[in-house]
Amino acid sequence: LGLYQFCPGDNKLFVTKPVFKNSIIHLNEKQVTINSTDKNRLSIPVVEFDSLLKSNTFNMALQPKAQGYDVLHFESPNSYPFLKIPLIQAKNKVFTDSQKVTIIIPPYQSVVVNVGNKRTLRAENKNMLKDSLFVFTINESCTINCQTFKTDYQLWQQVEMKHCSAQFIKVDKNLHLKLFSQYNNLYTAGGDNALIDLERGSANWRIGGWQGYAGKDMIAVVDVGSEKKLKLIGLGCLQDQGAWVMMPKEIIFEGSRDGKTFEPIQTVQTNVSDTIDHAIAQDFVVHFYKPTGQVISDEVQTQAIAKPYRYYRVTAKNYGKLPDWHWSKGEPAWLFLDEILIEE
Repeated sequence: LGLYQFCPGDNKLFVTKPVFKNSIIHLNEKQVTINSTDKNRLSIPVVEFDSLLKSNTFNMALQPKAQGYDVLHFESPNSYPFLKIPLIQAKNKVFTDSQKVTIIIPPYQSVVVNVGNKRTLRAENKNMLKDSLFVFTINESCTINCQTFKTDYQLWQQVEMKHCSAQFIKVDKNLHLKLFSQYNNLYTAGGDNALIDLERGSANWRIGGWQGYAGKDMIAVVDVGSEKKLKLIGLGCLQDQGAWVMMPKEIIFEGSRDGKTFEPIQTVQTNVSDTIDHAIAQDFVVHFYKPTGQVISDEVQTQAIAKPYRYYRVTAKNYGKLPDWHWSKGEPAWLFLDEILIEE
């Protein structure tokens, strides 16, 4: 027939090369005649099934091949192109200097791209057969929202819109992380720099975002580029005891000027009940203050005197073996961490 339902139950039919020159579809008390003609029509690759039902005759024409494709033309009341969602592509979600972003625009569609709250870009693909690429550069953290429009070619107006979005994060290029513990390959959260990439995990750890350490401590050193007094340092942790993921017993924060000799800053006891029967995510933070200043609010968990360090070492002590009351008692517990928190 030259009509192909790409997705069962979908109202849209793709127009393909017909086998028969003439066909008749019997629908209850109505019939629709499909003719292969040599008339020139607007090239539209999709027809709405509802529109087809409203017609008595459906005419298609197969023109000579263009770029290796058989270009089909057809006429049908109130039909218009199939709307595809554009794609947003980039090398990495997290970057340091600048990042090239590519929007893949589907055939015969136009897009409006909002880059954060500062830039609005527009592009159009007039090719009926191929996607087109729209490339631009971002220099700061932003959310990119991309909208694409569908046009009714009988009314020549936009009748439908879809959108997609993607978030990109710029991190300090002077910030470096060195891990002294190997994370599990099943839970990488993005790799070696995951703990300083500003991407936070949620309590639903199954969708990713958490770096996992099975039966071992996590030890990491953050190089902030030069000696600095921080406002705070902390670590984001997760517990889901049913999945063997437990809070660390304690978190040790240390500072160093040369990266070799470390001085204690503060040790934080997590003090979270290990019998909680649901997943929880929590940050454990040390807030710094000046020796001559006022003690900051009671909301903070731990405080320490601010001193200038270039290197900050964070050690999360593993819970150890699961306790006797646990259904998997004796098995090694997991550490799940998402971010070393640093604020200058």
